[in-house]
Amino acid sequence: MSFTGKSLQRLLSGGLAVCVAALTLSGLSGAAAPTPSAPDTAVSVSLTAAPAANASDTLPTPTLLIRGLQTILPAASPAAEAAQLSGGQRSLQNPGGSFLLPEPGAGNALFHPDTWQAAKLMIGSVLDRFTNSDADREALGRILRFTPLLLPEDDGSLPDTLPAMDTGTYFLRILTKGMRNIYVCLRATDEATVYQFVAFYEENDGTAVYMPIGIFWDTATGEIADEAGNGIYYLGFEYDTDDFLVRTASDSWQRQLGYNVLYDLAAPLAGIRFETLRFPFSWDGKDWMVQLWKGNYTPWANGAEIGLYTKPANRLLPQYDCAELRLPMDMSLYHGDELLFTHGERPQWWLGGFQYGPHVYRPASLRLTGSIVFEDAGMLAAFFQSFEKNKPANLTGQADGLRFTFDWKAK
Repeated sequence: MSFTGKSLQRLLSGGLAVCVAALTLSGLSGAAAPTPSAPDTAVSVSLTAAPAANASDTLPTPTLLIRGLQTILPAASPAAEAAQLSGGQRSLQNPGGSFLLPEPGAGNALFHPDTWQAAKLMIGSVLDRFTNSDADREALGRILRFTPLLLPEDDGSLPDTLPAMDTGTYFLRILTKGMRNIYVCLRATDEATVYQFVAFYEENDGTAVYMPIGIFWDTATGEIADEAGNGIYYLGFEYDTDDFLVRTASDSWQRQLGYNVLYDLAAPLAGIRFETLRFPFSWDGKDWMVQLWKGNYTPWANGAEIGLYTKPANRLLPQYDCAELRLPMDMSLYHGDELLFTHGERPQWWLGGFQYGPHVYRPASLRLTGSIVFEDAGMLAAFFQSFEKNKPANLTGQADGLRFTFDWKAK
């Protein structure tokens, strides 16, 4: 894989924020290179030019494309949603309603009108977040609650699920043979708060076909994800409908790329600007590295990452592998006193959060806090020695048991 792979996956997170609504409802899916460092040396690289003393923290965001898309989509409002989507159907919004599949031969469009309208409303609510700092953060989840609800007793003979990638290829295959009136529903699972997106469609001869989509929505957390941890349709990312937050999946395809500094140097080619800190150390006979990032991920997003990497001690090239070991991590990103987002703790080798909105800020003006729970006292001690020796003036950290907490302040 070329050195642009890491930058490509970050760019994909931007596309996911806009298209996640359509995916779930359709079933489709220059800084100079730093000198390689010794294992105990931390490297700080800034990939954005130093601003003037009186420069604003807010960076310009291109809105022409977003506003153009908004002109062809309906506004997301409670009244519009209720009028266009309720219709007495059984849904999370109206659990006492009835579930009725559309009559065969009701139309020849690819999507049933109800599904198409819901998709437009969902995409519209996401686009609103890109251009309006006061956008309704609950709009997307509220629209999802109008999706027709298919209860287990209605379809006990139907298959439980298909892998998301299999569903995507299956969809493309049958699309070439003819399909119409795709009608998307939510199907209850064994977990009380988790629902799977499923679809019905008609073949050209009118035969009704059931198709599990392989994407799940947790109404308690607001998370849309796949079942295997590969990210929605293997893109490597999940989506938090409550915070408009794109998050890294636990078993994303990016694991195959490993890490080297060229990935970061290629990031500006994808419109990504960030500051990063690297802390290499040795433990258990291997070289390890913890890396932090904070900055702009595409011209519309503020984000941050924590990465854990390793390589054999005798590998001379600074090409790291993504760690098999997953450590509990969490983080929060701030601009001034404003909390932009919090990513709750989960075992990860790469914890990333990218929040899209109308304001992006200079990487240096962002503050990143978080914690990592290390495997044992020896691993923590080896990392902490590197951290204390090489930390910049605006980064502090302390250990409490096996948990290391850090605060990377704005400049």
